[in-house]
Amino acid sequence: MSEPGSDETPPETTSQTSHIEDVVQSPVSHSQHPAKPYSPPKPDSLTFPTPKAFLDSLQPIPIEQVEDNNQRCPICWKLYGEVSDPGFDNTEMPVRLRCGHVYGDKCLASTFRAPETRYHRLRPLSFSSCSRKGCVLGQKMHEFLSSQDAIDGFRDIGTMLKHACDVEVDRGHQLFGEYWSPILQEVAHNRNKLTDIILMENALILDYDTKARHTHPLNEYSQSTWALLANMEDFDEPLPPITATASLLGHEVQLPAEVDPSDLFINEPTPPSTGSNLELPPMPAYFQPTPNLIAVSAAQSSSDATQTWQEKLAHTTNLDKLSALHKGKQKEKSNESKIAEDKKAYAEKLKAWEQQKAAVQLQREQAHAAYELKMRQEQEILKRANMALLASKLVGIYNEYIKHREEVRDISQDSFSRSYYASVIVHLTRTQELSIQIEAPPVERHSNDDEDGTEFDLSKTTVVLKRSNCQRCNPAEKRLVAATQPIPTEIWWRTRPKGPDDCPLCHKVLYIRETPFHSTDCSA
Repeated sequence: MSEPGSDETPPETTSQTSHIEDVVQSPVSHSQHPAKPYSPPKPDSLTFPTPKAFLDSLQPIPIEQVEDNNQRCPICWKLYGEVSDPGFDNTEMPVRLRCGHVYGDKCLASTFRAPETRYHRLRPLSFSSCSRKGCVLGQKMHEFLSSQDAIDGFRDIGTMLKHACDVEVDRGHQLFGEYWSPILQEVAHNRNKLTDIILMENALILDYDTKARHTHPLNEYSQSTWALLANMEDFDEPLPPITATASLLGHEVQLPAEVDPSDLFINEPTPPSTGSNLELPPMPAYFQPTPNLIAVSAAQSSSDATQTWQEKLAHTTNLDKLSALHKGKQKEKSNESKIAEDKKAYAEKLKAWEQQKAAVQLQREQAHAAYELKMRQEQEILKRANMALLASKLVGIYNEYIKHREEVRDISQDSFSRSYYASVIVHLTRTQELSIQIEAPPVERHSNDDEDGTEFDLSKTTVVLKRSNCQRCNPAEKRLVAATQPIPTEIWWRTRPKGPDDCPLCHKVLYIRETPFHSTDCSA
């Protein structure tokens, strides 16, 4: 065992220091060796399939098989085979992992802890001297029935429930106490059909009717209503524009293509008289026509001289141009009348479309109102059925309370309890089990520095367990008679794994984590 003041340097520290010095002395350019993107370690052929298989493989090896520079546990820095400290069992024996690194067996056992199995006992409701919750519930019902001069216990307890669960009245704590009021309201305001309700000392068991949960009131709509709901989105589209025609392009009227508008204002030149001198002064050189223009004019003059009389007769005259202008004005008037007709047709179509959309909107609102009304009616029927079932359970509890009333001690006060909700799916092979597995409770952290936290303490809470049958291996359609499930005696779970799943030195994946809550009991 090394002394605290010794100058012995750990071999791992020495190797790391020398490695850092080598890196400093021989720097490598980042441009020559670019850094690769980080990829997390992945399981390989040497990875154990489960944590249990990994923990079972941790067998110590002889100290002689460990290298001389690796005689200490990298976790606690204790020599292998060193005597335990006074009052502790911390002698470390070497264990070699598949990645090649060696650790102490005690450190590995504490670092890679397997998930633990926790149990929570469910206590049935009773009226003995050690039972507090049952006595409070029976006493509260007896006080109410005595004050009402009850004749029909079922009806009066139903009235008591109605007053306790009514939000406007809000007499739940007054009628049933601080503990039972929120539990009974949990049942009364449940939005699913219940087949059984079990009240216990520290739990509330709710069995759901899975067939009713998958029934939707919209299934009873007619085919015409479904077609309306499916196609009503088409009327949200904007009205498609009418195809543009020549009459909708505006009031601009274009002349025929064969008529040049500039030709309408060309007159034949009048030859000057010989008695007057109409010669122009000489034109400057920069105003003279270009040689190209002179050549074009000469070619045009030669072509006019070679035209025959038939070609000259076929040439468009000013009269033809005036006639074309008259026809263009008539076409403009016809286009204006066409525009008026198209606008009128468009207005009629728009009005019909708006009426159709208003009718569809009205039908949509009526269908939605009918759906909401049906949902409210079904919820009211469902609430009454759950309340009747709860009232029958309370009547049975009250009858048991009357039988043991002489043994029950007087309890004037009760305390509020937190609720923990858990949901389970009961498979066909586990319908009669009394021990039910649930998901691990969450971890509570009481401060920002509390990394590990503490597990949710179920001993100080009321467990609300919701059970429903598996629809794959035990569907409601195949159950001729709904079998009553037994009252569970306990619930259990496996704690969430806290330790790592890789080697602390090389981070090689050692085993594959298992899901804390994973049921493979479905026989479908």
